[in-house]
Amino acid sequence: MVLSLVASVIILAIGVLLTVGNGYHRLLGNQSNTILSQSTGLDAAPDERRVPPILHSMAFGFYFVCVPFLKNLRILFYGRISKDEQRQQSIEDQLQYCKEFLSEAGVDVTSVEMIFDSGISGEVHSRPGIDQVRRGIWDRKWDLIICEDSSRLYRSISPCMDLVGAAVDNDIRVICINDRVDTANDDWQQKLEEAQRHHGQDKFFTRYRIKRTHNGLWEKGAAIGLLRAGYERYQKDPDQHNAPKYDRIDPQWVEAIRTAFEMVADGQSLDTVALHLTEQGVRKTTNAQTEEWTECNVLSLIRCPLYRGEERFRETISRKQYSTGKSKPVKNSDPDKILTRAMPHLRMVEDWLWHKANQAIDQRITRSPHPSGKDHPLSGIPRNSRSPLSNIFVCGICGSKMYMEGRNEGGFRCSAATKGKCWNKTTALRDFSYRQIGVAVSETILKSSDSILEPLTTYIESLLLSPADVEGLKIRLKRRRSELKRKQENLLRLVMNSDEPLEFVEAKAEELQKQLDTLKLDEQQLESQLSQSRTLPSRDEIADKLQEAAGKVLSMERTSGDVLERILKGPIRAVPCQQFGSNKVVLRAKMTLQLAEFGSQGLELKLSSTEEFPSPPEVFETDILVDLFEPSSAPRNAMSALELYNRDRERRPTLEQIAGHLGISKRGAHLALKMGKGMQEQGLTDPFIPLTEAPENASRWRHKQTA
Repeated sequence: MVLSLVASVIILAIGVLLTVGNGYHRLLGNQSNTILSQSTGLDAAPDERRVPPILHSMAFGFYFVCVPFLKNLRILFYGRISKDEQRQQSIEDQLQYCKEFLSEAGVDVTSVEMIFDSGISGEVHSRPGIDQVRRGIWDRKWDLIICEDSSRLYRSISPCMDLVGAAVDNDIRVICINDRVDTANDDWQQKLEEAQRHHGQDKFFTRYRIKRTHNGLWEKGAAIGLLRAGYERYQKDPDQHNAPKYDRIDPQWVEAIRTAFEMVADGQSLDTVALHLTEQGVRKTTNAQTEEWTECNVLSLIRCPLYRGEERFRETISRKQYSTGKSKPVKNSDPDKILTRAMPHLRMVEDWLWHKANQAIDQRITRSPHPSGKDHPLSGIPRNSRSPLSNIFVCGICGSKMYMEGRNEGGFRCSAATKGKCWNKTTALRDFSYRQIGVAVSETILKSSDSILEPLTTYIESLLLSPADVEGLKIRLKRRRSELKRKQENLLRLVMNSDEPLEFVEAKAEELQKQLDTLKLDEQQLESQLSQSRTLPSRDEIADKLQEAAGKVLSMERTSGDVLERILKGPIRAVPCQQFGSNKVVLRAKMTLQLAEFGSQGLELKLSSTEEFPSPPEVFETDILVDLFEPSSAPRNAMSALELYNRDRERRPTLEQIAGHLGISKRGAHLALKMGKGMQEQGLTDPFIPLTEAPENASRWRHKQTA
């Protein structure tokens, strides 16, 4: 047994000598002058870049570097820290660690280049620093890349192997000290893969420790996650800095946040609410990149149940995207893993107001249930959600949204046409469309304000409920409650008299309970609204509101969309029209203004279980048709030229006279008169005819060529 052990040691020693000799030979070619190379049969030749062999021991205690370093090396150090909260000094510590390692091996470290990434996970494939390293590898900028361990490069086997492999292909040596990886050794692939697997397991098991900590904080009622707007975070014992923190209401933001809920419940756009919160200076969540509120920020605030005293945790979970290494939040598909706790001390709004605001958002959903994420038909389609025409500019043929396309001037196009689901391929320039619609709507508001001001004031007065109307609402709510209670008692009596529970009982009980919950919210809403003072706007105040609306629409800025949504009856329809006697197809915007809704917003008392108020009279409605194109000379002057020609049938004017009167050329007058006569024969007064079917040969309509 002793002899076999000695033999094994001798064989192992011979293998190590051969490995070292092969390492020298691979690095120096046939230019090794060591006794070891001679003993292994390698030829010797002089080399100015040769350095003495590595000592058998180093202060670091690492013996994996078997191949000596060359002189005058171009060295790159790469470092990384995962979180911004980590010490930036950690990068310097990593650099000093690598320099000490190289100095122990006799390498000059006076000119080491440094590249690092800060606050980025090693699972992310594309990072500023690592991308710079990758470009430098292909340009062969260095002879040696060194890092503390391979997890600084990546925490994923595939991208790390690809990066190090690319370095080896370009004759660049890579050393990861703590992982004992040196690409000058034959076994670097096995060691690197094993090290990466180990680093990945470390993060995998760390996740369970973090989850355990969160569960403990949740049970204590401590704060978890980001700090929501309107709250502040504190420690019960300031002396214990590592103790759990707790949340409480910040009184200075309560009124602004409650107003935001009221504005959403009143039907105002999320963009307007975002502008209100920005002007009030309400702080967003702690991870916000900008101070300005957006529609998505407002939607997150309204949807959050914390503002009515209920907190939920793990509604969304983080899912890794293996193609990029980044993590993406997705909805938790397992409702049993969603944690819920009552936090009455964090309530800012009543239940009825929270539900009404969320119901106002739900009513904007046109499809239920609607697909989300990658299953949504609009996924991946570029659009600008801050456009004043977003959500209100639709195709006049199929009803799909008109999307902006193009980088320079930009234009509107039917979103369904790009997918072949709509034949309307007509486009309109973006800025020109803004200007035409803004001017037309603004002028209509100003012209209509004088004629509708008196009837509009009378109509608004009718919306404010009298004391008798309020009392009638209370009586109806009481009767409704009594009726629902009676149905519940009848259902309970039926269950008690039956030996086996009937199938429909559970569904009927849930339906009755839901109606009772809605009734309770209506009662709370009525009491809250009656406690608030409501005053009618004066005639001058209504006139000022109309003037302000006209100015906002004319500017066609971001906030103009909110005004348009409030004064429009339905969306703006982009109607394709074909020019008379031509294959040219253009777009016109058709819309209906309803100024009554704009002047009366926020005055009426409406409950979800009561009947709606009658629609405003048609006297407040105005139809508008706007050209989203610049007509050429002939169609623009066709009817005018025809009128001049028919004015004196005994002495017809010449083309020169018509041209001089209209301020156009003789050729232009001829074309305009010709078109006018043709339209007269067809009984037309408008040279642009609305289309209901696809034209046979529309100008500039081309089918998309696909490979």
